[in-house]
Amino acid sequence: EAYKSGDIYLYYGKQMGVIPQDGTKVSHKAERNACKAAVLGIGFGMGAVKLSITMSEASGKPMSVEDAQGYIDGYYDVFADYGNYRDELEKNYKKGFPIELPCGWRLYANNPNRNSVLNFPVQGTASTILRVATIKAVESGLNLIFPLHDALYAEVDLNDFKAVKTLDKIMKDACV
Repeated sequence: EAYKSGDIYLYYGKQMGVIPQDGTKVSHKAERNACKAAVLGIGFGMGAVKLSITMSEASGKPMSVEDAQGYIDGYYDVFADYGNYRDELEKNYKKGFPIELPCGWRLYANNPNRNSVLNFPVQGTASTILRVATIKAVESGLNLIFPLHDALYAEVDLNDFKAVKTLDKIMKDACV
């Protein structure tokens, strides 16, 4: 539902009650920025102390450690399935089971960094998606100039909307 909403940060803020249901990223910019910092930070395993600083910087409003902890608790209420998935992943990893991605990559049970372990499925899958999309884009004849984080950049003629649509489709198909 968060993804379908078109803006997961607004969705989270509305579910948390810090943004009204009719709020937008324009009308509630600071609150959305705080929610964005929270969603990204919590997703990567940030604790309340660091999150309070990050949210304060993102929103321009002071956030206490207690405020940040409330956002963390709310995150796992709003995204309970994801929280359960992470708990199960961590439990099985501690038992010695490797984490295996659909592409076949494995993280064996010898990594002591909890955040590294919990981020492996997201980061590894994103890497696979970008790799597949890069191959397909080159095969399609697009002139790729570089990848950056989760995007591919191609050099095309100014009004070559066909190339833009092709790359858009390739990126979406790589996610399947």
